[in-house]
Amino acid sequence: MTRAKKRKIRRQGREEKGRMFLLPDTGYSGSGMPQPTPTNYNTYIKQYADAAWVYACVDRIATKFAGVPIKLYRTTKKNGVSSEEEVFDHPIINLLKKPNPFTSGYDMREGTTSFQELTGNAYWLLDSFVDGKPTEIFPLNPKRVRIEPSAPNFIGGYIYDRGMGKTIKIPPEFIIHFKYFNPMDDYYGLAPLSAARFAVETHSFGDKYNLNFFKNSAEPRGALTTDQNLTTDQVDRIKTAWKAYHHGTDKAHRVAILHGNVKWTNIGLTQKDMDFINSKKMTREDTLGVYNVPPAMVGIFDHSNYANTKEQRGIFWMDNIFPKIKKYLNTVNESLVAPFEDNLILKPDYSDIEELQEDRKARAESDKIDIASGVKTINQVKIERRLPPVPWGNVWYAPLNLIPVTSPRPEEEERSVPASGINFTIGPIKTVEEEAAKAKELRTKIWNVFKARSENWEKKLKPILRTFFTGQEKEVIRNLRASGWKILSEPKNKDWLFKQNIEDILFNESLSNKALAKLKKPVIVGALSAQATEEIARLNLGIVFDVTNPRVANWIDSKTFQFAKDVNKATEDRLRDVLKESIANGEGVKQAEKRIGQVFDVARGARTERIARTEIIGALNNGSMEAYKQSGIVKKKEWIDSRDNLVRDTHQIDGEQTGLDDNFSNGLAFPGDPSGSAEEIINCRCTLTAVVSRR
Repeated sequence: MTRAKKRKIRRQGREEKGRMFLLPDTGYSGSGMPQPTPTNYNTYIKQYADAAWVYACVDRIATKFAGVPIKLYRTTKKNGVSSEEEVFDHPIINLLKKPNPFTSGYDMREGTTSFQELTGNAYWLLDSFVDGKPTEIFPLNPKRVRIEPSAPNFIGGYIYDRGMGKTIKIPPEFIIHFKYFNPMDDYYGLAPLSAARFAVETHSFGDKYNLNFFKNSAEPRGALTTDQNLTTDQVDRIKTAWKAYHHGTDKAHRVAILHGNVKWTNIGLTQKDMDFINSKKMTREDTLGVYNVPPAMVGIFDHSNYANTKEQRGIFWMDNIFPKIKKYLNTVNESLVAPFEDNLILKPDYSDIEELQEDRKARAESDKIDIASGVKTINQVKIERRLPPVPWGNVWYAPLNLIPVTSPRPEEEERSVPASGINFTIGPIKTVEEEAAKAKELRTKIWNVFKARSENWEKKLKPILRTFFTGQEKEVIRNLRASGWKILSEPKNKDWLFKQNIEDILFNESLSNKALAKLKKPVIVGALSAQATEEIARLNLGIVFDVTNPRVANWIDSKTFQFAKDVNKATEDRLRDVLKESIANGEGVKQAEKRIGQVFDVARGARTERIARTEIIGALNNGSMEAYKQSGIVKKKEWIDSRDNLVRDTHQIDGEQTGLDDNFSNGLAFPGDPSGSAEEIINCRCTLTAVVSRR
């Protein structure tokens, strides 16, 4: 054996010993298996069914936790600046939405949280691997899982109890283990309930005592006494007679007649003597304290009013749910997401959480005041909110109507209008022709920036539409196969098929409308808000865009839902047509499926391109309009066409100006105005700008 090989063996031996030295001695049973803490999870899990306040706390935490939407983002870095882009179509999204055929994503998060709150541990089994990536997740009951130690790897595997004395060893790489910190065990998490176990058990014993008290006719314990000497038979006979006449709730409060110097003597304590009510309240408070749940969150309003109830709800989210979701996502990102792509990350979306809306509005108003008054820049606020900065966000834009008293009057001053990505200055104009040429050049620059911005947002909407259409296609084909589609030659059978089957084969219109509106809404809100913010910066309007403005919110809601209805109606009409043709031609299931596939191929192709362009153009231009209206400064607007030979006749009004609240000569308030006809807005690529007086 060479010296090098001997050194390698000695080095490996030292590494093995090092790992063994790091392994804890505590937590091992005689068989070498670490014992969970507590050793029997059944005790804690049973409290979920037996202890009212344990159930209330765990249920409230788990349901609120599971209700928070989780979104997937792809991080990129350009010129030293990191940015994140939401991902709408990815295997991870599908996996977390439907982990396995028997469990929904909500149920898995609810169960994971509940198990962790009850036992301190939760486990996911990664299964059905394709190309080294899991396609299914199964949550495991912690009481069935035991950890097997390993000297070189710390964990050698997870032993899962399948019942009936059968177990299976699962490799560590197939398990994701969620656990709370446990100073007494290096393998298992510590259950929050363990810190309140004595209080909870006391509460349970008190409830059992109370139950037995009422079973005993709600009478305290006592003894029959007499001065006479009784035989054993006499004692047994008296006991039997007393029990038969007085024991049980149906025999409560019967009158007892005692004779022969027999007396009744109380020997037990009443609930009042034991301070029963206060004891139960103390146990309740201990349980709520351990789970960090404010009383109002579980329906206790002893000392609550509207103001502090609202405050308690906010505290519950900030001090309880937020940290738990952060810990959960850290584990999922490291153990599940990273193996797919290292630049992907899951993040929570709290934007629709009702309890947090007031805080969001208050913070937005505070930020708005700080930015408008120059206390903070937009980038400072974005950094505080952990959002990526923008190129123009380090400059403070003062309102147009604020000038130092020593400055010239605004109408006497020549104004330069800064813009994000646009460099132009309006100088002295010598002739009408020069003024027109400069104005046209300016409109061209504005449209070029707008075009790039719209294409970027269209890229975000297209995957959503394609995924939605694919889901609809699967639903329709599934309905087709379940409909008993069978073509017969007789005309009466064709008529019956048309009347009875086609409507059953189509997708659920109501659910599809709601689903598409919900999927599209975040992109529309993002596009509208981004455009409004860019216009405010470009024109130096000196305000912060308020996306919570009721006018904006109403437009978004009505726009997204009407859009969904229009898209789904067009799909339904086309499906009816092709199914009619299939019936008329006497086609079978395979041919009908092919026709349906062709409808959705067009939907995922040309229709998706057209829909995305139309919707994004409308949202961006309405964002500009809202920025102008909220500024209170802009009074007029100007039409900018798409600078090519594809502009429709009614949109060839480049440079036309009108009042901010008036329509252009083509009847539209702005390019893409949803109140206009389909002929006016579909595939429109025009935009608009504000007319600001410079002299």
